[in-house]
Amino acid sequence: MIRRAALAAALIVAACTPVPPDKGLPSARGVTLAPAAQGIAVMPTGQEIGFGRHRPGAVGAVSRVLARAPEARAPPPGCTLAAAAWPRDGLTMYFDGDAFVGWRAGGGRSFPGEPRSAGRVC
Repeated sequence: MIRRAALAAALIVAACTPVPPDKGLPSARGVTLAPAAQGIAVMPTGQEIGFGRHRPGAVGAVSRVLARAPEARAPPPGCTLAAAAWPRDGLTMYFDGDAFVGWRAGGGRSFPGEPRSAGRVC
């Protein structure tokens, strides 16, 4: 019983580990991201990376789907929010402290089309 509890705890901690920058990541086959009013939808799972989610978990989830870590982590000049961006994919996530608070998407291969946003962005 103690071994099972220790294994479960180790798996939970491993799932929360942030994705290191510049590492190749396995993609989630058949899974894509889509803009949503309260976060980013993970299609076709019916799940969402919702506003308020902790930064390492949110960035890690998007990184796994896109199969790469963010290429940029600096917000635009004058912005008080932190950012994680995948410019080739056309996605920037914004964080207030460690909470996911908004996204801007568009113009990339994963998020084509006109720029759009939800939540708090700069």
